[in-house]
Parts: sequence; C-alpha cells; structure tokens
Amino acid sequence: LAPTRGLGRLVAREVPAAAPPLGARLRELRRLADVLLPADVRPALLETSRVLVVPDGPLHRLPFEALILTEGPQGPVFWLDVAPSTTYAPSLATFVALAERDRRREGGAGGKGGKGGKGGRKSRPGEALTVADPLQGTTPSPGELGPLPGAVREGQEFARAFADRGVVSLVGPEAREAAVKAELPKAAVVHLGTHGIVEQDRDDLLAALVLAPEPPAADEDGFLHLFEVYELPLSAEIVVLSACETKLGRRVRGEGVFALSRGFLAAGASRTVASLWSVNDEATAEVMERFFDRARDTGDWPGALRDAKRAVRAESRFADPFYWASFTISGVFP
Repeated sequence: LAPTRGLGRLVAREVPAAAPPLGARLRELRRLADVLLPADVRPALLETSRVLVVPDGPLHRLPFEALILTEGPQGPVFWLDVAPSTTYAPSLATFVALAERDRRREGGAGGKGGKGGKGGRKSRPGEALTVADPLQGTTPSPGELGPLPGAVREGQEFARAFADRGVVSLVGPEAREAAVKAELPKAAVVHLGTHGIVEQDRDDLLAALVLAPEPPAADEDGFLHLFEVYELPLSAEIVVLSACETKLGRRVRGEGVFALSRGFLAAGASRTVASLWSVNDEATAEVMERFFDRARDTGDWPGALRDAKRAVRAESRFADPFYWASFTISGVFP
C-alpha cells in the first residue's frame, strides 16, 4: 500500500500502491472513446486549441484524457497524448456564469494586471498560498491518516514557481484552520496539499479538507468543510485541491456535482484543479511539480496540466491512467 490523500469515515483508505492491470480496462476505455469521441468529429476536435467538456450523469466521474483513441505497437494512444487542453464545467449554466463573473471582475479591476506568462492570460496581482501536509509530525495509529511527504514537495515547488507573487506557506502545524481561512481570500493562486474527506452517505456540506490538529478548547475543528468554503470571499484565479476525491459529490440533474471543487468556484475562484479518485501521494507530487513549473512559464493553466500529465505518463512507473488521469481542471478558459 502507498500513502494516499483521502479517507473514509475518518480513517485512511487502503489503495493499492500500483494500478490494477490496464489490460482489463482497455476495451472499456476504447469503447467509450468510440461513443463519446466519434471518429468523424475527432479531426475537428484535434485541430482546436482547447476543448470544454460538460459531462452528465456518470460521465462526471470520467476523465476524458484517459479515453483510448487507438492501440498500436507502442501501446494505447490516449486522448491526453494528442488532444488540445481540456477544461471541464459542472454544467453549461455554471460555465457561463463563471465566465461572466470573470469578465466583470477583470473589467472592474481596470483591465488585466499582474505579471503574465508567455502566451497566457495575465494574472491578477496578489499572493500565492500553499497549504502542505497539515499532519506533518503526527504519528498515526494503524489505518489512520498520516503525513504526506509528497505534499511537502509540492509546496516547495509551488513556492519556487510563484516566488514573485509573495508566497505564504502554511506547512504542518502552521496549517491550522483559522490561518488558512484568513489567507485564502487574499490569494490569487492557491495550492492545498492535504487529505480529503468525501462520504457519499453523508451530507454534501460535510465534505472537507483536513487541516492541522487543533488544541483542546479551540474554536475550530481542524477541517475546512464545504459549507465553510461557500462562505469564503475568494477571488483566486486558481485553487489546486491536491487531495483525494475533491471533485466527487452528489449529482444533481442539469446542475452537475456538488463537490469541494464546486464550492471553491462558487466562493469566487475562477478555476479549480481537483481529483476524481483516491490518488497516490508520490504520483500526485510528480504531476503537481510539473504543473506548477509549466504554469509559471506559460500562464496557461489547462495547457500546463495537460503537459504535466503527459510528462508523468512518459515515465514507465506512472504510465497507467490511475496515476495521472484523476486530476482535471474546471472553470473559465485561460
């Protein structure tokens, strides 16, 4: 077993250190691609610079990047390998509302400010915030949540990549709930590397990110719940939820999934990066480190995530979609 970034009923889930054999899934991924990406429309899709996916029903749990278009002597060719950058939206109405809010925000700020990257939209000025491994230094009992070394690596790379923005780093015991809530509204770029709680049989609003343990009689409980996220006055251009299952929740017909990621969008973030399943700590760190590096250079968040996943997929130990396909980006275009 390998460290993962999620829990079930407040104890760590047991997730295999290695992915299940891809052979058993090849046919399903190829058949889904034939239905969702018919051969007669693929050329037009591949010629575009970006694609918006608005899923419905169970498709909310499918990363299109993992769809297999063809199979050859070198192995399967995934949508990730050849496709333009792919952005997701909980619903079309949500996407339109987010885009309109973003236009109003940029207009109200007197145009686009801040330091931009090559070929991408300029950033709004503001701080960068990383919250990494709040359980660092704790000694969990068997089966309980523990530290995430990979999240610390991510936080360090994030701080290097966005040093020009003035990075606030809350690591280990510094990542207490009150401190995180105080910094989130100030930040334009946010990384939250921790454990996630998503329970399908509990109220959606109780989904949470695990923060540092609180002392006795503290005002907070050490969990950033979805109902608390909704109350935050955010203006971030991106919030990266580097934790397990942060894009899962109850599906509402025509509205999409009510998940942690959607909560950050509703609170004011322009876009989020979130996960569809329990993720491997080391593989996640590999994806995130490359993502931050590319985003700094280009300013193109969807393109940076696509390129980061391609780089990780090129490593034989992480070639399976289990390791790189979980994280997708939702919200407005760059």
